Amino acid sequence: HGIRCVRYWHLTNVLWQTACFPGFFSNSTETLNCTACPAGSVQPEFGQSACVACIAGRFSPIEGRISCDPCSPGTYVGTNGSLTCLNCPLSTKQPKE
Repeated sequence: HGIRCVRYWHLTNVLWQTACFPGFFSNSTETLNCTACPAGSVQPEFGQSACVACIAGRFSPIEGRISCDPCSPGTYVGTNGSLTCLNCPLSTKQPKE
């Protein structure tokens, strides 16, 4: 269920450009079938063949994102590729983003 990306003709540079938008990727070299990066990962650049997992301390709750969100104070994520942050255990705290 990929999303087809836009092909466009740029007249000023006389350039035919075909690339997936940020938040999407295409791992095919033969056809451009762009797929949204899954939740827990992002892609900030155009025309990429893979997404990047959010690092520990950051999360991405929905697909198609270009950046990961930091955990709020009082929450944490200890693993890469998280969809959400967890509340700190009782008697502990995480004061920073």
